[in-house]
Amino acid sequence: MAPATAQMGMTSGVGCRGIERLQRARFDIAAILRDNAPADVPAGFESVAARLSEADSSIIHIYTQLYDEDAMTDLRHTVEADTDFIGDDINALPPDADEETRQRLAERLAPILAQNLIDYPWLSDPVAHLSKTEHVTQQTFIDAVIELYNTAQLDVLRRASILAHEQLRTARGEWRRLTVASHGV
Repeated sequence: MAPATAQMGMTSGVGCRGIERLQRARFDIAAILRDNAPADVPAGFESVAARLSEADSSIIHIYTQLYDEDAMTDLRHTVEADTDFIGDDINALPPDADEETRQRLAERLAPILAQNLIDYPWLSDPVAHLSKTEHVTQQTFIDAVIELYNTAQLDVLRRASILAHEQLRTARGEWRRLTVASHGV
């Protein structure tokens, strides 16, 4: 390929990427205006911006750097599906929240997490959806969560995760028992 032709190809490629970025920016601005969302809302989350706490918005911004578009679409669906608004209760949880409150919130959150694990099985093994290495993603996630959430909130998330996995194991065991019983095995 002649140098001039190669340069034109490179230039047009750069131009196309620039046009794509401008079109994406235009789309994002239109969504912000349409949904009356704050300008710093993560792209794609304009319609749920009013429900996002500062910490939630920040963690979603971080996720956009760690996960692929399919994962972000799934995340948006989980936020849209939060009709219980339990996120508001968790975000309002003070660091010195009592044990009963923490447990109650964990028990409310656990079935939602369990359903998310059923609906989006990749959440149990997200490697295929990472845009960074597994180590970088894990360390970034840990650092961000520790920075953004207080000790009571982290405790609720930990408890809810344990309960959700227990609920899944119980449900799978029940499903296996029913399957075996229905087949007469």
